[in-house]
Amino acid sequence: MSFVDQCFYLESVAGDGGNHATSGAWWLSPDIILNNGSDTANPTGPNTVEVRVHAQGCEALATDDPKVIVDVYVGDPSLVMTPTGNTTKISNTTGRPVVEILPPLPLPGQNALVSFTWINGGTAVEAPGHKCLIAQCYPSWDANPSATTFDLPAEQHVAQRNITILENNPDPEIFVNTINPNPKGRELVTVRAVADLKPAKHVLQAARNALKRIPHFKRLKTVGIPSFSIEFKGLRDVRLTNNSQKRSAKGNYGRLKVPNCEARFELKPGQKTRFKFHVDLEDAKSGDAFIFHLMHLNSKQRVIGGLTVIAVRTGN
Repeated sequence: MSFVDQCFYLESVAGDGGNHATSGAWWLSPDIILNNGSDTANPTGPNTVEVRVHAQGCEALATDDPKVIVDVYVGDPSLVMTPTGNTTKISNTTGRPVVEILPPLPLPGQNALVSFTWINGGTAVEAPGHKCLIAQCYPSWDANPSATTFDLPAEQHVAQRNITILENNPDPEIFVNTINPNPKGRELVTVRAVADLKPAKHVLQAARNALKRIPHFKRLKTVGIPSFSIEFKGLRDVRLTNNSQKRSAKGNYGRLKVPNCEARFELKPGQKTRFKFHVDLEDAKSGDAFIFHLMHLNSKQRVIGGLTVIAVRTGN
């Protein structure tokens, strides 16, 4: 744990009270809002980032500097993100906006929505396009965030918003980053892609909000899932399996009951890697959209990072 404070939190799923789930799509936090929910950086002007900070019952705040600091990091589509890998901090650093909640602070059961303007600073991960955002909140008297990890999903002070849309036809693809957050040890990693056949309420809401800007979108589909794949280059000894194309005799897709593919490999301490996720929309109808979740599992098979990808067939 990076923080002692138990007063303030961000939600990974609406209503979770800061008790973040460790299963399901916990990387679609409703408390991080980019450009009014579009989840896309504006290529022609400033971007608006909003973060909703919640308060709960806690001990009296004995401090001469009562404020809550809100840090926000941005990165290209990534699974695991760290403060120094795959990200740039876009608040509370030199030349960036100071983002904090000043008194009166929200009372237990209340929340505060803080907003700031993100101006592209010219770093590699600030180019236009879909972005992954991480926010963390902490009181000024507990200003001790980790410099190496965000401790997702367990840490109540940290939340993640990772969603992107593919709309190139008929073979959309995206390059995704991930990293071994352990700076001291090698890690056996599993990267898994799964089609979502029964999207949770918060996943549907995030998907529909993101799809509003796609003029040719017609329907979200949970049947007739197209085949998909993940591909690594330049990484040795990658063990790939793909169960997205054909059911087994028992009706399962490998070890999971949904279309899936995965890769297993080892990463050195702090090593970053990049892979391609590809969806075959050749047989999909124009306007069809499909939801996929990409996940990074550590050696204990704990999901420590994720990204939701929506593939849309927008042409004939």
